[in-house]
Amino acid sequence: NPASPTPVTDGQTVVVFFQDFGLLAYDRDGQERWRVPLGPFNSAYGMGASPILVSGSVILPCDQDQNSFMIAVEIDTGRTRWKIDRPGIISGYSTPIVYAPKGGGTQVLVPESFQLSAYAADTGDRIWFVRGLACEMKSIPALGDNTLYINGWGWGENQPGKQVKVMTFE
Repeated sequence: NPASPTPVTDGQTVVVFFQDFGLLAYDRDGQERWRVPLGPFNSAYGMGASPILVSGSVILPCDQDQNSFMIAVEIDTGRTRWKIDRPGIISGYSTPIVYAPKGGGTQVLVPESFQLSAYAADTGDRIWFVRGLACEMKSIPALGDNTLYINGWGWGENQPGKQVKVMTFE
C-alpha cells in the first residue's frame, strides 16, 4: 500500500516516503519542514524500500519497472546531495543497510534485482557488487560476524511481462 515504507528519524526530524508523492519531513511538533516529490512510480507490487539515515542524509532506493534510481537528501534542508540512475534495476523491495568496513568509507548495501550492490554513502558511486541473485530481493540484509545474509525470491515466469496467469478465486 502507499504507506508501507517505514519512517526514519534523527530524533528531531521524521522523514516519511509515500510512493505516489515522495519524501516529506516533519519536525517534532508535526510541522512540515520540507518535501521532495519523486513519483509517481511504475512498480507492479508497489514500493517497499524504506528510507535510511546516513551521516545527515536520507537515502532511498527507488526501484521500479524502469527508470530506477537512488537519492540522498539532506535531512536538515531537503536539498538533494546526489541522485544516481540505476537502469539495470527492475525490481526491488528491500531497505538498504549501512556498512562501515575497517579502513574504508561508509557504504550503503542495496539488494537489487539479480544482484547486491554497495554504494559510497557520500557520493552514490557504486563500489562493488555481487551478481547471480534472485530477481526479487525483499528482506533487509543482516550483517553479523563479517558475514552478510540476504534473501530473495523469484523465477523466470515472474519477470515483468512474463507473469503466469492464475485462476480467479471463484
